[in-house]
Amino acid sequence: MLLFMKKLLGIVVLGLFWCSVAFSKNYHSQIFGIKIFDDVNNYIEECDIGGTYLVTENCIDLLIKELELKPKDREYIGSRLYYSNKSEELSKKKNIVFKWKKNPLFENYYLTLDNNLKIVSIGASIEVFDQDINEFENICRLKKKNLVNRVSKIHNIPRNKFVEYDYKNTYPNREDFGPVFVEGSELEYFVKNEPVILRIICNYQIYNNYENVLSNLYYQLSSLVFWRDATEYANKKGRIKKELKNLTDDEIVSNDTGL
Repeated sequence: MLLFMKKLLGIVVLGLFWCSVAFSKNYHSQIFGIKIFDDVNNYIEECDIGGTYLVTENCIDLLIKELELKPKDREYIGSRLYYSNKSEELSKKKNIVFKWKKNPLFENYYLTLDNNLKIVSIGASIEVFDQDINEFENICRLKKKNLVNRVSKIHNIPRNKFVEYDYKNTYPNREDFGPVFVEGSELEYFVKNEPVILRIICNYQIYNNYENVLSNLYYQLSSLVFWRDATEYANKKGRIKKELKNLTDDEIVSNDTGL
């Protein structure tokens, strides 16, 4: 009898374990009305070639052309897959109009495709503040925290599932590009048995010879394979990444050049 009870308890515990694992692997698969891993043609509204708008079945030709023109060392395309609330003219130059469910919190929207025209990354951003470095006020951090809390509530994601991750990027090969500090909240899970990463980050770019700080808030759902490829590509281009713990405002505005 005792042996039977131990086995039964083991089965119950194992069942709870699998339920927990299954729950952690089934969060949302779309943001801004677009599903990760879907065919991009499902979201094309119209396209424009030389001022003439075409029906959607012809728009895919633009993407195929984009595939042919992209550099050989790039596995993904995204340069035409863009929308901006700030600049309609800039958006029109990108040729293709997508069926975004735009959120008033963001200004710019992005898609990235693989070579089969499947969506591997969906994202949006907004410029939070562009300010003098001596007057830096970290408004982005609070906006990020509020967004993580909202996403957690909307999609029933326990807040502690998000991993907090801070780092600093430097680009020695680019004299015009100062350091970029990143405060991120990240969550990895599965969609259609494929690993994805959900990222909500503040990005602080230092520029103008340490005179200004540009703060941006990003919300992004990506294939984990794509994200790792993008990270590897950035490293090959000379990016140096340094992990940080509990990034402070003083670290963001400190000028260590030449030290």
